Amino acid sequence: MRWAGLLFVAGLLVLASASWFDRTEQVVVDLGSVTSVSVTNDAGPIRIRPASDGVEAGIGAANAVTVVRFDSWLFRGPTTEIVDTSRSGAAVSVECATRLPCRSSVEVYVPDGIDLTVTTDVGLVEVDAFDGRLTIDGSDRGVAVGPVSGSVVIDSPGPVTGFDLRLDELDLRSGLGPVDLVFVTPPDRLGIAGGSGRIDVEVPTNRFVVDVTSESDDVVLDVRVDERSLRSIVIESVGPVSVVAVDR
Repeated sequence: MRWAGLLFVAGLLVLASASWFDRTEQVVVDLGSVTSVSVTNDAGPIRIRPASDGVEAGIGAANAVTVVRFDSWLFRGPTTEIVDTSRSGAAVSVECATRLPCRSSVEVYVPDGIDLTVTTDVGLVEVDAFDGRLTIDGSDRGVAVGPVSGSVVIDSPGPVTGFDLRLDELDLRSGLGPVDLVFVTPPDRLGIAGGSGRIDVEVPTNRFVVDVTSESDDVVLDVRVDERSLRSIVIESVGPVSVVAVDR
């Protein structure tokens, strides 16, 4: 009987663990018309989306910042802490208080012109579209950036990809993961501090001040170099580097 009881309890735990993802809740946090926001998610990935996407889905307003949690848990779900940093700013922190299965996928809907900082230690950071000042502190899952304008700072030990970039400035510190960036407009300033992962950069044909150093013999530079240019590309890396200009 004792073993039968233990097996019954073990069976219940296995069944609960197998189905915990079915326990999902959506939580919407409307921050209003703030101009500076910090979002930290210690329980999963972060996705940044334009406020217009939220309006189409009936979430938030066109001129407001809205944070949406999609939670899954076994016994206790994630919690959100909101701190007013100033009259125009806010900090949002999402975390799990237990080591038991607990996960939260966070979506941040933002209007143009926002100063946004996002941090996660455990999930991928995705940026659908953005125009403003963006700081990303990512995890080994990496960062994936879509059509983005403005100024961006990325610190990620994982892979970093960026396509259809219209950035004025990008400062990127990468770790072991590869870096793959495609610009559709020439950046004013591009700075990359890379690890052992390969770095591939494609920019529109233009003139740049170029300073590329690498411990690898695999370095390709096919851009117009002009020391008088106001545009610059500075890369310091351990791994291979390729910077190529294309006509657009």
